Amino acid sequence: MLRLLPQGDQGDGERSKMIDSIGDILPKYNQWVRMRLEARHMGASGTFFEDAARLGTALQRVPGPGVRVPLNADTYPLPEPSNLNELHQQTERLIQSMHLPAAGGIN
Repeated sequence: MLRLLPQGDQGDGERSKMIDSIGDILPKYNQWVRMRLEARHMGASGTFFEDAARLGTALQRVPGPGVRVPLNADTYPLPEPSNLNELHQQTERLIQSMHLPAAGGIN
């Protein structure tokens, strides 16, 4: 998201669209995290990062079927803010990674 902040150039409109597309997927991802927590009898707090960390810790203790939630910072190299084509590709990659499958009957 930090790479998508306005740069004061002609690409700001495209960066804004990418931010919006990430924002559009967040409610579904939040729902997935909440449902996974509830399936483990751990109620969601409603705080995105807190819930994601709690789920990641729970899945690390007792792995379940489906996607593992990373608990460490990644070292994936990101494109420069001026490289709109690469930013778009990475935004799409992020959005696709947030379309998580059902696991154990839990969406």
